Amino acid sequence: SSFRLIVAALMFCVMMPLSAFAQGGNDGYVSGTVLDATGYPVVGAAVLVKGTTQGASTDVDGKFAFELPATAGANTVLEVSCLGYKTLEFPLGNQRTFEITMEDDAILMEGTVVTALGIRRSEKALNYNVQQVDNSALTTIKDANFVNSLNGKVAGVTVQQTSGLPGSGMTVRVRGASSIASSNDPLYVVDGVPVGTGNYAIAYLSPQDIETMQILKDASSAAIYGSRAANGVVLITTKQGKKSKGPQVSLNASVGLANVAKTYDVLNAQEYKELMEEIGAVAGIPEDIKDETDWFEETYRTGINQNYQLSVSNATEKMRYYISGGYSDEQGILPVAYNKRFNMKASFDSDLYDWLNVGANVAYSHYKNNGIISGTGSNRAGVVLSVINTPTYAKVWNPEKPSQYWEQFYGANLTTPAENLARTENNYTQTDRLLLTGYAQINFTKNFKFKSTVSMDRRWVHSFYFIDPIKNS
Repeated sequence: SSFRLIVAALMFCVMMPLSAFAQGGNDGYVSGTVLDATGYPVVGAAVLVKGTTQGASTDVDGKFAFELPATAGANTVLEVSCLGYKTLEFPLGNQRTFEITMEDDAILMEGTVVTALGIRRSEKALNYNVQQVDNSALTTIKDANFVNSLNGKVAGVTVQQTSGLPGSGMTVRVRGASSIASSNDPLYVVDGVPVGTGNYAIAYLSPQDIETMQILKDASSAAIYGSRAANGVVLITTKQGKKSKGPQVSLNASVGLANVAKTYDVLNAQEYKELMEEIGAVAGIPEDIKDETDWFEETYRTGINQNYQLSVSNATEKMRYYISGGYSDEQGILPVAYNKRFNMKASFDSDLYDWLNVGANVAYSHYKNNGIISGTGSNRAGVVLSVINTPTYAKVWNPEKPSQYWEQFYGANLTTPAENLARTENNYTQTDRLLLTGYAQINFTKNFKFKSTVSMDRRWVHSFYFIDPIKNS
């Protein structure tokens, strides 16, 4: 019996530390499962001891397990977070196994949607990369090119006018230039449809048809548009019909004048003769030469800009429509330079059923423009410099050949500004553009919708050139 007592005592001494070790192991580890509201496992959820990096991520079955830090106690707080769900916190206490149910975070989901589609939602997570142009800047535009409204209105966006020709457009850079050889123009997206880069992409749009304009930058712009968004994205939403007591009719009209702000003092006929003889460039200029033409006054004129836009819109409980038409005529300060545009837009949107919405957009524009010969030379290379370099003794027409321009420059290779203008007075470029868009949207739930869009963008460009063989001989 004494032997049995000794054996029992030994077994008791051995089992006590094993039991203590097992009890200590259960206290040092925490495990569990993370599920969503429908009971499906949440993959990639982070379960951490709050205030530390101690924790683990859930696997494909939503399960997790990790060792608690030595300082963990009953007051330790566990934090569970995952993209698209609300972050949960709860005390550890004496519990070591958990089954956690997470709730959807609607605000975060809406913020994610802004990045991809430009839908107006909470933008707290994207306020650094997405900036919206103030609507007041759009409604006060008197220029046919609404890109002017971006100048000085959006941080990181520069707008430069590289040419003074009517309809020449602006150069837009989002956070500077990113390429030496390729284009640095941003991508323009109108009502969810990419319409291209550069001035041609948005030349058909009237500023009065625009509802909102957003600039997407960095990774947010590339999230859905890929490499085309390397230089940023300009998201444009056009106006749609709004419910009112009756059809809303809007008329916008503006007229502006443009003129040369400063002219230059040039050499008169005698000063020009003395200079040419001194440097030996030209010889044989008559002694009795005199001033005949003020080339600034002969070449430049007062430019007139006109812009008219008429729109009609309305909406009911089930249907919305917006119809507009406009005409703009920009006459440059040089007689042959102009830009004329006619534009039309119609959009219709209807709720056929509670679960089905369909709509269509039609946009058509016809614009015609002409420019001048430009360059750095004083002969046929450019109009502007020839105004300064052409001597004042030259006349517009040749007295010996009344149907031809003046050409006697005593050996100098010059042509008058009048002749340079005449070389392009019959030229013009005519563009017709038609954009058709149709879409259908199925509403499965309030927060889950499917939209399919089909669009066609057709552009016809015709260039016409004619030089009068008699006047420009």
